[in-house]
Amino acid sequence: MPRTQDRRTPIHVRSTAQRARSLGIGFLFVVLAALWFGSAAEAATVAEWNFPSGPASPVNAYTWLAGSGSESGSASLQGYIGNAIKDGEQNLNAENGQVTWLDLKGGGDDWNDPRTGSATVEIDKDGTVETTDFGNDALVYIVLDGTGLSDLTISIDALLDSDADKHVTSMDFFYRVSAISNTWYRPAALNNVGWTTTSGDQANLASFGLPAALNGEANIELVIADFAEGDGNGFLGLGPVTVNAVPEPTTALLLGLGLAGLGWMGRQQSA
Repeated sequence: MPRTQDRRTPIHVRSTAQRARSLGIGFLFVVLAALWFGSAAEAATVAEWNFPSGPASPVNAYTWLAGSGSESGSASLQGYIGNAIKDGEQNLNAENGQVTWLDLKGGGDDWNDPRTGSATVEIDKDGTVETTDFGNDALVYIVLDGTGLSDLTISIDALLDSDADKHVTSMDFFYRVSAISNTWYRPAALNNVGWTTTSGDQANLASFGLPAALNGEANIELVIADFAEGDGNGFLGLGPVTVNAVPEPTTALLLGLGLAGLGWMGRQQSA
């Protein structure tokens, strides 16, 4: 009787193939790790405002949506002024890519918290909670989605008053992320944040880091207020305003896991 041919793969051949597959899967995970950590250094524009003209008539508040190129399409920025008209001129406006105020002081308690509807807010300043308002007319209110984002930074260019004695020298940042608590937070690092004056009446705030508490939050609220100027009421123009962040490389992660899974399936079928 003819002998049946033994078609089983020799053990040493299978071992070599299995080692090759294991090395291939290991390589995939190395690539995955490189994609994960390599992308962490690359920040993306979450939201940017260049302020097209508006409002058309005197108002106390006006809202601009984030412009094209922004990742957070729902991001919005509201400019607020206590008195819409000062000395017969429109106080809150936008032109040449900047939102502008003619008056920075007085009437801050006219701004109502969008969540509570109250003119006063609770602010936690380094653990001390006080009930107050944000202090002056020139107020910026930003809302954006930070899902999948970390290491948020904000940069703001400014046009200051032509009178050097009225230059804005600093501002305060307040944040809130919880849908449960109505408390705003202003740690010491967000108090009296200074400008860098570039030349004459130009200034900017380059890549100011925002708190880690904002990382990954779906609903981020920021208030920028208390624009301190040297002597009396002055002019202020802000823009562009840009929020950057590092996106989590979820796409690279899923791709890498998918490739690794295919490699594992191939190994199981060949075993």
